[in-house]
Amino acid sequence: MLMFKFFVSLLLYVFVSSSSGGEEEPDMVHRRRVCQGLRSKYKVKPGTSWGDMDKVKQDLWLSHQCDYFFCKANERAGKGIYKCEPLATNNNQVAAEAAPSG
Repeated sequence: MLMFKFFVSLLLYVFVSSSSGGEEEPDMVHRRRVCQGLRSKYKVKPGTSWGDMDKVKQDLWLSHQCDYFFCKANERAGKGIYKCEPLATNNNQVAAEAAPSG
């Protein structure tokens, strides 16, 4: 029994120690930067419009799961048109998301 408790404690320690503590992993940072660049350059509106992206860039967006970085979780993300509820860090970003382009 003592050995079992030790093993469980060890597993818990390894799991907690390996968590990122709120920091993103390098791959996640890379994906976020790629997605932000695509969104800005091609005027993408997640869940609504591909903007000026061609099929190759759309596939890159999907493979990087870019909707994750801009929208709250939605089962339709990456599968077509849906209502993207923005992940906003401040009120200005919310207003920019909601503003019609023109």
